[in-house]
Amino acid sequence: PPAPPPPPPSSPPPPSWPPVAVQGLCTFSPDGACARSPGFPGPYPGNRCPVGRTCDETEIICEITSVPEAPLYATRFNVEQRVDGSCYDSVRIDGIDYCGTSFPDRIVVASDGRIQFRIDQRVGAGGWELCWGPTTPQPPPLPSPPPPPPPPPPPPP
Repeated sequence: PPAPPPPPPSSPPPPSWPPVAVQGLCTFSPDGACARSPGFPGPYPGNRCPVGRTCDETEIICEITSVPEAPLYATRFNVEQRVDGSCYDSVRIDGIDYCGTSFPDRIVVASDGRIQFRIDQRVGAGGWELCWGPTTPQPPPLPSPPPPPPPPPPPPP
């Protein structure tokens, strides 16, 4: 009898990441590939400042460590920002604070693999989810344009 056909080639295994850890109030997505602000998918908490205090200093409410050196992307990003563009609250990566409603695409965390979430203890905002991986989710492709119309028939002789 003929030999059975060889098995189809397998796809390469997904990259293996070191275990990512969180200290504080942030959480992970069920698959462990995303970190989330406290309360996600709801807003993160505000009003943590005791009555009678000014609470102008920010507080680190969570720190995510051992994040792999892979591009980050946000599935949602809404972190309290001042009118002048500076941050009340921030996601700090490599010493740079990110806030507002958009997150730059494909930021790679430095080799220390550390992300901090800092809040001013006053007002919360919509929250965030940052994921790491070799690719960012792509929007669905646009429909193909219709083919061009056929050329007109040649004129009769």
